[in-house]
Amino acid sequence: MASLMLVQGAFSHWSFAHEQDNPFGRAGALHAVADRVHGPLVATYSVHDWAVGVWYPRASFLSRQDTQSVAASRWGGMGADGYQAVSPLEARSMPAAGGNGHDFKPHTFYRVNAAAVINDVADSSFGGAHSDIRKPAIAELIVSAAAAHA
Repeated sequence: MASLMLVQGAFSHWSFAHEQDNPFGRAGALHAVADRVHGPLVATYSVHDWAVGVWYPRASFLSRQDTQSVAASRWGGMGADGYQAVSPLEARSMPAAGGNGHDFKPHTFYRVNAAAVINDVADSSFGGAHSDIRKPAIAELIVSAAAAHA
């Protein structure tokens, strides 16, 4: 696989975690998949994504996937705060206007704060901006990740 682009991923932010860095003592379910990606591994997140930031961890907790009171940190979603316990990791912010000229390196995880772009909560009082991804800046980010060479 040349690159991996996760736009507001609705699954565990620990999915790609290294065992030694994960506070829960085990590798994430998708940890081995990262080795198959030869380009960058990019994931967006936004505080305005209530589906992943608010409801995903609560649903995981209520379904008894975990009984700890720290459900939000243990069961947080990728679209709420990006990759956790991975390396090498770079944090980035996406400007509202786009045109960032994303310079992605192969075999590197990128946690991209897209709150300036993924922010329209008007269409969903429940999910917030989870589906607010049809924007030129998002397309530019995807193309940049796909164009990065290993």
